[in-house]
Amino acid sequence: MIKIVQTDKAPVPVGPYSQGVMVDGLLCENGLHYGFLFISGMVPIDPSTGEPVKGSIQDQARRCLLNLKAIVEAAGGSLNDIVKVTVFLRDIKNFDDFNKVYSEFFGTYKPARSVVEAKPPRGFEVEVEAVAFVELKA
Repeated sequence: MIKIVQTDKAPVPVGPYSQGVMVDGLLCENGLHYGFLFISGMVPIDPSTGEPVKGSIQDQARRCLLNLKAIVEAAGGSLNDIVKVTVFLRDIKNFDDFNKVYSEFFGTYKPARSVVEAKPPRGFEVEVEAVAFVELKA
């Protein structure tokens, strides 16, 4: 079954897409049910104002990761359920500054990750998307 995940703690989509899509129905050997959560690319928009976050790459990265965290939590998961992250940086020279903020969120848990130089929409410096494997509560 497919379920749309939506929260007011992350920005409203600016196009024809969902914040997240949960694909459930995976029964594991331990008897627990899990689903894959696909989280759309999060840009640095403050959901409380709908306005872009201005400032450093670190300020923008922090907002992207807070938005991503809000969506995984809305689906019943946590950052520790994220299995893959893809990061799009306008300038790859910002790699180290992005990593400083990223490590605040992921600490010792380290999901698989790709970082590519790209042009996130609307002039943003960074965009972050993720896939999570979330236990589905009955």
